[in-house]
Amino acid sequence: METVRISAPEVEPAPEEVSDEQLASLLGIDSSTVAKLGRGRMRRFAPDGVGPSDLAAPAARRLLDRLGIEPSRLGLIVFATNTPDLTFPGSACLLQAHLGAETVGCLDVRMQCCGFVAAVEVARRFVGLGTYEHVLVAAAEVPSHQNRFDGIEPELACLTADGAGVVLVGRGVEGPRVLSCAAETDGRLYQLLWCEFPASRYLERTGVKRGQRLTRAKIEEGAIYPRADFPGLKKAALEQVPGVFDRALSEAGLTAVDVLIVRHVLPDVERELEEKLAAKAGRIERDDSVYMYAASLPLALASALAGGRIEPGETVALVTAGSGASWGTMVVEV
Repeated sequence: METVRISAPEVEPAPEEVSDEQLASLLGIDSSTVAKLGRGRMRRFAPDGVGPSDLAAPAARRLLDRLGIEPSRLGLIVFATNTPDLTFPGSACLLQAHLGAETVGCLDVRMQCCGFVAAVEVARRFVGLGTYEHVLVAAAEVPSHQNRFDGIEPELACLTADGAGVVLVGRGVEGPRVLSCAAETDGRLYQLLWCEFPASRYLERTGVKRGQRLTRAKIEEGAIYPRADFPGLKKAALEQVPGVFDRALSEAGLTAVDVLIVRHVLPDVERELEEKLAAKAGRIERDDSVYMYAASLPLALASALAGGRIEPGETVALVTAGSGASWGTMVVEV
């Protein structure tokens, strides 16, 4: 396939920085519990009424202005998110409206934590085949609007935050060259990290009018909030990530990379994965933010590039795992 590049990401962190003490107050728990989970990492929350497309829009505008490309010249908008603005239509449609990119095609990618890897792979295939010259890829999340904040099961509220990262995929784009994208999913493990309701597959018939699929019992049960099996997530990541990492290296024609960036909802799992993969990486770059699902990788890459911690010509592996259950790796050359 013809060489395809991505631009350096433009990012939009959520506007409100939330300290451990502030979050503890919101959750009604001790701040030491929040600190133990978050490990001192920065978290930012979006205000009410701001969805992932709202975060992605300013980053996309800055990116297109920087590259001198009008929104109307885009061939496609691909949006990766675990926390969509609406049940439907997709967040890509809303981003298109924000940008004034009328009639540009829109596609949401729901590969959850591996969404950025999958979205770039979709985009580079379209570009490589000559279908489109430029594809805008956005990865944005607002888990703070979904998570449980009543102090029951507070882990995800402490471990995740909001943000957006946007790249342009195309030929002739200045930025990292995409060498490979490898991602896998095992749908049998979907309950490792999932949110059951609202859901279209249920129709409550006993004592509820037809079409009312969300009952008080399900709300009280907490089925409207994301839930995680943390031991299961850890097991899946540690068992599956090394294999997909090796596959991405092989597809890139490499035996090792210069830089390794790993993102996972559990900081301990990030460290263990770094140790497992370190023999095939020159050095490790870490991000100082809590996890942001699909947005985690572009924000981490943007931080490393902006900080001058990655040199021109270096190869970088971007690694993640999580909901789906899914795990993936993208390899780029800066």
